[in-house]
Amino acid sequence: MTRFNQTEAMLLERAATKISGTVDGLLISARDALTKAGSWKDEVRIDVWLSNPYSGTRCARLLHGVPSPRFWATPAKNNVLMPAKDVIYFFGGASRAERLKASLPDMNTEEELEQWLMCFSSTRFEDQLIRALIESAGDFSTRVPHWSKELVHLEIARLASEIDRHAWFTKQGSMTLANAAPVWRPSSHK
Repeated sequence: MTRFNQTEAMLLERAATKISGTVDGLLISARDALTKAGSWKDEVRIDVWLSNPYSGTRCARLLHGVPSPRFWATPAKNNVLMPAKDVIYFFGGASRAERLKASLPDMNTEEELEQWLMCFSSTRFEDQLIRALIESAGDFSTRVPHWSKELVHLEIARLASEIDRHAWFTKQGSMTLANAAPVWRPSSHK
């Protein structure tokens, strides 16, 4: 296990001790909330019970100083509201893509994919990035002709979720093609 993986495992374990219940239960609640809402905006929140009371009035992070799920207090001392996507982005691990895929709407046309990319997240995807992702869908269709449009669009949505997670991790409210480069670059720009 690399030092990075050890640190990540330690942070995940530490965060898990701060919540009541299981991480799997939290992930299922987050996926269900995203599916029901049809978007991954910050306003899609789930109730989370903490092990220790929290009564602050400001947004806090589950792990202070570490990109981890944000939360806001509720009138109940141990109950907080946490953005569903934060839960999946932080705790999802290898199953993150599958959990997010379950919450995607059907996108059979490029117009539906484009509309989804424009408003699926609180992170604003700039026009150039959206165009590059749509062009990438066309490239996928050419390279893998046996894939259906829906499967190609799911792959683009997966890429968009990785870009969105990068934005969440780095606290960026807007993503350009250049800002997305650490996670994804279109084949014509590599």
